[in-house]
Amino acid sequence: MGDGGANVRDIILSGCGSDFDPEWASLPLLVVFLVLDKLMELIDHVRFAAVCKEWSCLAKDYNRSTQRWSPMLMIPTQLAKSIQTLVYSDCEGKIYKNIQGIEFPEPMPKTKFTHIYNPMYNRHCCSPGYGWLAIVDCCYHYNGGRYRYHQVIITLSNPFSSSKAVPPSHISLPPLESEEILFALSSGREVETRAKVMLSADPALNPDSYAVIAFFPGDYHIFYTGARFTEEGRSIWRNHRNASFQFYDAIFYKGLVYAADHLRGLIHSFDLNLLEEEFDCSRTRFPAQPYYNMFKHHPFCPPYVVKSTKGDLLHVVRFCELKKEDGSSSSSSRGEYMTTHFMVFKVPPFNDEECESYEIGEYVELESLGDEALFVGDNYSVSVLASKFRGCQPNCIYFTDDSINFRQNAYIACDMGIFNLEDRTIAQHCPPSCWEKGMPTPFWITPPFSF
Repeated sequence: MGDGGANVRDIILSGCGSDFDPEWASLPLLVVFLVLDKLMELIDHVRFAAVCKEWSCLAKDYNRSTQRWSPMLMIPTQLAKSIQTLVYSDCEGKIYKNIQGIEFPEPMPKTKFTHIYNPMYNRHCCSPGYGWLAIVDCCYHYNGGRYRYHQVIITLSNPFSSSKAVPPSHISLPPLESEEILFALSSGREVETRAKVMLSADPALNPDSYAVIAFFPGDYHIFYTGARFTEEGRSIWRNHRNASFQFYDAIFYKGLVYAADHLRGLIHSFDLNLLEEEFDCSRTRFPAQPYYNMFKHHPFCPPYVVKSTKGDLLHVVRFCELKKEDGSSSSSSRGEYMTTHFMVFKVPPFNDEECESYEIGEYVELESLGDEALFVGDNYSVSVLASKFRGCQPNCIYFTDDSINFRQNAYIACDMGIFNLEDRTIAQHCPPSCWEKGMPTPFWITPPFSF
């Protein structure tokens, strides 16, 4: 921050003291907004809002109207009997310890026959968008020496909202019963409960008209519909399965859902209003050769779908290789998948009348993102203009570790960094010392200003 910004910060910090001059509260609106324009960090806006009641209201109005914040890294950490979080500002290169005492809700209570498959420190957490968290708990009912049924509990939580907020800051979605995971438990196989969860709208602002999509990579995909789609007055889950598609990521874009399949590198679109529609290839975009074969045969290449700041639909592919602890390549099945590079494609517009050939779906590979920076991982993928955020690097992809096996309690999220499309290098964006063993992996979250 320049000298002007530093002076503004000094004024705010001095205003937080006991000798605060009440005349500061009556500053003209234009002056206040000019001051806020100079503050480049979210924490400075929090401090500004803490000066007095008048400034708090003005700061909220300013930030709600500008929506200027880039994603911040939320890092779960174990404190006392609950999970709390650290928030890492990439622009400042600094960690803020519980700016608001952010806490994850406790897992659902156990009954005599109900068990949480994952202990609290192995709960899965991700960011579905709009400043919310999605906490995934895996539980099963065990009786008479047999697994009777299995449920996945997804709780939406707004860590930036008061616990007394209306609408509530925690929303418990109906339980998901999974025959697939029940079979895995019964047969002793590993259970993958990592889900990618996406929101169509902010539940706080649209309590009766939002939808939730949950993907369980490698198994099936499930759609939860909000109050618009109910059955006998109840919001319900609707399960759509298709063995030909294994979706990994999705976004809401121009009224439709666009999902990325990690098996064949395709993008598929569908309309949530048509709950019974089949997966029709006329709504699919295939990558052009030779990229199709590259996606098909690569062992692990997670895909992401991102809307650029220009409104284009981007298909981002993350390529990983199996690495040993010393960072060298592993030819065996042992090791961890580590990111080597990314490729970015601009997806051509979908047209209902075009459906025959791959050529229609030819992608355009982007060699540069220009001033844009992408944020991908266990979050709703987003793009920002780097020039608007001090310290944000243009033409880069910020990524977090979104692959985890929940039985590996000693797991540390290590596959995180900043990929530069120009020189194809990977740099570190958060000190590894911030991560704790066995905790949910860090993820990006874009905070709404509701302090």
